[in-house]
Amino acid sequence: MALASPSSSIPPEVAGVPFLSASDAARELTVLARRFAAAFEWFASRATVGPSELRVRFATASRVLGEHAQTFAALVPESALLALARADGAAAELAPHASSGAVLESLHRAITEISGLATPIADGALVRAVGSALVDVTDLRLAVASLEERFGAV
Repeated sequence: MALASPSSSIPPEVAGVPFLSASDAARELTVLARRFAAAFEWFASRATVGPSELRVRFATASRVLGEHAQTFAALVPESALLALARADGAAAELAPHASSGAVLESLHRAITEISGLATPIADGALVRAVGSALVDVTDLRLAVASLEERFGAV
């Protein structure tokens, strides 16, 4: 995987283009997958209370976010996942009192950050996964905004 590196570090360069190492790329994707998994759990835990429309939307959001968590985790080689799991077993956590809008905003920022690191040719699968996740998170943010207008903070 040839993710271009963030400007905060000085990465190796190939033909003048900065790249993250394979282990750095695996770590970035693992963190993103963990964030989606945490958001999946957050929405799933709230899909059992409240008005039926809210429960349906949250269950749908949970399913969509879980699929993206699996997609991003699948982009990381299994050997790298095992090494990262041994190095830091902590999963991403979300504040239990966070609003659904805040959870989705956090995911949107994370996707946007990693999309800036991907190179369109070398990271085709990542670019497609990021594009799909960005569309879904944007749609979910709009749906949650609509729900918040009707039901207050959700």
